[in-house]
Amino acid sequence: MNLADPNDLNGDRSTRFTFPYVSIEDPCAFDDHTLRVANDNHDPGGGGRNAGSDPTEFLRIKLNTVPEPVR
Repeated sequence: MNLADPNDLNGDRSTRFTFPYVSIEDPCAFDDHTLRVANDNHDPGGGGRNAGSDPTEFLRIKLNTVPEPVR
């Protein structure tokens, strides 16, 4: 993911928001409006932010409502 972030909503002093979707793990609905997505890039060479292992990153996504999972 590489999105424009002109207002620096995540506070990283960049006008771009990036998140390497390599191995999405543990999507979790915290409540009716909050979804968590974890990105586990602990394997070296896994295609994360660098060639080595990366720390696990989390996104907390605020939505009008969290959709029901499709089964």
